[in-house]
Amino acid sequence: MLIVKDDIFISGFGGDPSRTLTQRRSKAPAARDVAALINSIDRSVVAAQERALKGGPDEQGRLAAALSLWREHSTAAFLSGYHDNLANRRLWPADRATADAMLSFFLLDRALSDLEHELAHRPDRLRVPLAAVIRIFTDITGEAS
Repeated sequence: MLIVKDDIFISGFGGDPSRTLTQRRSKAPAARDVAALINSIDRSVVAAQERALKGGPDEQGRLAAALSLWREHSTAAFLSGYHDNLANRRLWPADRATADAMLSFFLLDRALSDLEHELAHRPDRLRVPLAAVIRIFTDITGEAS
């Protein structure tokens, strides 16, 4: 974290590998970081499901349903806490539809970046970003997949 006068810059441990160092150093909307944390929640769900399925099939889909519910609750709790503790309200749109659209944009941006990376380096892990893209478009259109 770098603090200079009345400005702050928070840097992760390396950032998105598809972005140049200059791009990773430039300021970005807070929604990009929010999307990155939600992406981490998504990845933890997939990791838990894959680990559990090694022990046997989820024939009734109970595990998948429970993990999906956990993902929804975790994401909602994070977003609620984030909104409740915003010190600078200019960082997030007050209008719910605008905020949802902005977050969807950054979630999709992240998912497509992950899709490109996995396709190039780990094609066996394409399920994570593909599932994210499907979920984002399902949320946007309101249609069940």
